[in-house]
Amino acid sequence: MTELHEDLLRNISEDVYPRSNSSSPLKVQIQFSLTSLNALDEVKGELQVVGYLTVTWNDERFTWNPMMYGGIGTTIFPRSKVWAPPLILSNPTEQISDLNADLALVRFLYTRAAIWNPGDIFKTKCYADIYKFPFDEQTCLIGLTAWGYLATEILLMFPNNDMNIKFYKDSGEWILKNWNMLSYEQNSISVASISLTFKRRPEFFVTNMILPIILMCFLNAVVFVLPPESGERVSYSITVLLSFAVFMTIVNDNIPKTSAPMPIICFYLISVLGGSALITVLMIINLRIHSKDTKHPIPQWMLTMKRVFGKRPESKVKPVKKESKNGMAVDFEKDPNKNKNETEASFGPDDYVTWPDIAEAFDRIMLYVCTLYFTAVTVCSMLALAL
Repeated sequence: MTELHEDLLRNISEDVYPRSNSSSPLKVQIQFSLTSLNALDEVKGELQVVGYLTVTWNDERFTWNPMMYGGIGTTIFPRSKVWAPPLILSNPTEQISDLNADLALVRFLYTRAAIWNPGDIFKTKCYADIYKFPFDEQTCLIGLTAWGYLATEILLMFPNNDMNIKFYKDSGEWILKNWNMLSYEQNSISVASISLTFKRRPEFFVTNMILPIILMCFLNAVVFVLPPESGERVSYSITVLLSFAVFMTIVNDNIPKTSAPMPIICFYLISVLGGSALITVLMIINLRIHSKDTKHPIPQWMLTMKRVFGKRPESKVKPVKKESKNGMAVDFEKDPNKNKNETEASFGPDDYVTWPDIAEAFDRIMLYVCTLYFTAVTVCSMLALAL
């Protein structure tokens, strides 16, 4: 083995790349193996995955007859003693640096084939599209290029669109949905791009964020069922309003500070927050109506609202049964101090409507309107997230 190494390394410089034909570039084939997803931080716009590359090329300088060296058909060299393509990330998050090249040995076959398996934590930029958060999918790129070489000198390529995921397991938040391999030329430099698509697991956010918001929407609407005498209406509605503000803070902490595009759930939160604020204002107006002095006349439109949505007032003239001589007659109870015409007069339903009755009808209308509003906003938002 020592003799083989000495013979192969004689008159060979690790700084000279092995291109035998100057008219064609050296073809370097890459296969990516993904082992784990460390982080996909959509707030910072960063992807961190652990993996390794299987890089192969032909080096005509490394060839020998195995029979002359005891049947040895393959051997390995440290990366520092032989040439290997200086691969770097083209879209790093921090600084430009090569992979952990020195830790990986280069294997040579007697057939001139070279195999190199550098591994690293790949930290790349990944601009998140959180429009459908938390039902979103993120596509991130890992770009590789040969530092300092033109595309006419080294051509990076993928033998196929396959990626090794034998050792990969999905994380608790993201599922690997798809991948794609693409090699192209950019600014006279050969680039190998690995596209990874991850789908978010939405169960955590649905259980701890969306469902509580939906429940609070309808809890907010039932404030109109509370009796005004309880004195808890305004404090109840303000408490729910503040709860929406807290959930908006939680959502903002989990998404990027971007307006292109705004997440649907942000529009949903703004809608329900505005509805909750409106309910608080309506509640104050309703309490004002309920406590209004009876000396103030009730407008006709409020009386119409009461007739349509309120309860029927009980008649002040109470029918009582009086048996006549034949046992069949029914008459009304009459005040002996009033004349016959006044007693038998028909009383209109608006004669006994009070301000608390108007407030009760207002409560019923607002209960229907707010429930319909929250239902429509929730259904439209969920459909937009699902489609």
